[in-house]
Amino acid sequence: TGRAARGYAMRLTDREREVVRLLCEGHLFKTAARELGVTEKTIERHLENARDRNNAKTTTQVCVMAVKEGLIK
Repeated sequence: TGRAARGYAMRLTDREREVVRLLCEGHLFKTAARELGVTEKTIERHLENARDRNNAKTTTQVCVMAVKEGLIK
């Protein structure tokens, strides 16, 4: 059970929010990196931080949490 399921607000930095939004919209790391002007490794790092901070094991869990909180439409 993740933080969102227990009533906690999802914790993301602005950049992590951007990365999560792009990945949840279906972008690959490569296209997300290109859009944000960073490397794929940076995208991976932001996603890993978002997962860790929100007790999520997968990108899908992060996306579900973000949709439930209205961060992603």
